[in-house]
Amino acid sequence: MKRFAGILLIFIFLQVFAGKPMQVQVLDQNNEPITGAKVTVLQSSSALYTNFDGVAQLDVNQPVKEIKVEMMGYAPKIVQLGAQKELNVIRVVLTPDQK
Repeated sequence: MKRFAGILLIFIFLQVFAGKPMQVQVLDQNNEPITGAKVTVLQSSSALYTNFDGVAQLDVNQPVKEIKVEMMGYAPKIVQLGAQKELNVIRVVLTPDQK
């Protein structure tokens, strides 16, 4: 019984302290996915790149307030999220850079 209780406590610990998934989908002005866009959580050093479907999945352990999305040929965009920790999918539409 002690062994079962120990295993249960470890499982609960892992569930409580595990990162929560947050998906960011990056699209162009035609709603086409942008592959290879950089998604950065501004209050940390976490950064990922979008996959073929334009999605980057971040595992966050704290509330995310802002993300920055960048891609060559597009204007960078900073998105304010507030202090929400559990958002399912955040859609970001980038516009072509005018330079």
